[in-house]
Amino acid sequence: MNKNNNAFAWLFQRVTAVFLILFLGIHAAIKFGGVTIQLNTWSLFFVDVCLLFFGLYHALNGIYSVAQDYRVGGKGRRIIFWALICIGCVMTIFGGISLFSFFSVAA
Repeated sequence: MNKNNNAFAWLFQRVTAVFLILFLGIHAAIKFGGVTIQLNTWSLFFVDVCLLFFGLYHALNGIYSVAQDYRVGGKGRRIIFWALICIGCVMTIFGGISLFSFFSVAA
């Protein structure tokens, strides 16, 4: 990765942290009867989708940053990068399926 990508990753790590705090606060502050009732509205569904995407990016970028601290070589860094991309895709699919199943049950 070049210097611009590292600067973007560093900045977006901080931005996602702020949004995670915001969306987690909104998510925790709303006290309805249950999870299915929460997901019944599009605005709360949007909050949960944002939590999924921002949380995954924040976590996986953090893991990648730790791997960079160990001074892994170029090939090892690419392997770690693509492994985290695959993990992120799988977790996004699983998270999306569970969010949409709750939303369809509640609707």
